[in-house]
Amino acid sequence: MRQRQLSEEVRARISQAMKEFHRNRTETQKQKTREKQSQSMKNHWDSIPDGQPINTGIKGSKPCKKAVQPIKNQ
Repeated sequence: MRQRQLSEEVRARISQAMKEFHRNRTETQKQKTREKQSQSMKNHWDSIPDGQPINTGIKGSKPCKKAVQPIKNQ
């Protein structure tokens, strides 16, 4: 993964530009953003299973023993 190495001056300019951008947004733009965020969260929560056990019809499924055993102190 590559990371940009920005100077403090460039970081400050980017920060200031973002503050100006958000400060100048209209109420309509802010409302649209809130609605999109709300819909995204609803879609996310709808995609999560309701808590019913998964793979209950598969015979012979057992948890991995390595994952269940506690770590022993030496």
